[in-house]
Amino acid sequence: MSDDARGSNNFDLLRLLLASMVVLSHCMSCSREPVLSCLRYVGSPRGFGGPGNVAVQGFFAISGYLVVASYERSSSLGSYLLKRARRILPAYWAATVFVLLLGAALSTLNVASFLRSSETWKFTMANIAFANFLHPSLPGVFSDNPNDLVNGALWTIKVEVMFYLFVPCLVAACRKFGNVQTLAVLFAMSVIFRACFLHFHLAKIANQLPGQLSFFLVGTFVHYYRQWFLRHTVWMWLLAALSGLGLSVLRWPALQNLSTPVAVMCFAVLLPHIANPTRFGDLSYGIYVFHYPVIQAFISLGIFHAGPWFAVGITAATVGVLAFASWNLVEAPFLKGRAVSRKKLKALSEAS
Repeated sequence: MSDDARGSNNFDLLRLLLASMVVLSHCMSCSREPVLSCLRYVGSPRGFGGPGNVAVQGFFAISGYLVVASYERSSSLGSYLLKRARRILPAYWAATVFVLLLGAALSTLNVASFLRSSETWKFTMANIAFANFLHPSLPGVFSDNPNDLVNGALWTIKVEVMFYLFVPCLVAACRKFGNVQTLAVLFAMSVIFRACFLHFHLAKIANQLPGQLSFFLVGTFVHYYRQWFLRHTVWMWLLAALSGLGLSVLRWPALQNLSTPVAVMCFAVLLPHIANPTRFGDLSYGIYVFHYPVIQAFISLGIFHAGPWFAVGITAATVGVLAFASWNLVEAPFLKGRAVSRKKLKALSEAS
């Protein structure tokens, strides 16, 4: 999901780390193997809600920086939307096809019955519409697992798409009312929304767009005020540390709206650049959209129960191969097609 200039930040490496945290989190939560319970603390101090929760918030903060930058560099709204579609849709569709093939292979129904089932087509249509939550399961697939969700990580893609559609309105508001004023008001509203629903134990509502917007806005703020952020390096690290410590001790959810995204931005922008984390491709998105059904398949096959840590290792290897294939066979060709189109347009413009 990156169009940002390379070489001056750690966004690529950070996305890989966050995607890995999500995989570990789901290995633990989906398998429910007691020996894997220690994974809940990987990259996630007590009180943060687990590594998957922190990683998702980090992804949204990164999107706030990069997607707004992408929109402002775009020549038109159509160009911006096409860039976003090229980046997110190919791998998402590939993951949906992969899940259907996996489901047909593992379902308790025979292949013909699986393909004829209305449940299969409801699942397919729901996923195409970014509404995985409406029909998250396939007939006869993972029915003996602790949960039968086929790709439970995809709820965030819906939120991400909503961010994409919201960005033009956000930028227009910033230009009209001022960056700080707009971001501050929206941030406060998002924090209040999230805190209220978490207070009443309605996390599913708290995790929708208004509640997740605060993380996105921190990234947007750093995009607009990067030089200010760089000048206040010590204070930014201190803000991330103190808000994180306060969250761990006091358990105030509102503190996470600062601690996680500020820490992510500090890592991405303030630390020295770590070279070439994508030499094998930009694998983070592929890891994210393919890992959940792989974990569920290995649970269904009994691999997690037989050897939990071996299962984590084989999951990592399998997901890595799928992400590599996704990048090289699906994602990169679409992005290269965009680059070729730009060159053709430039050539035509010069010729005219």
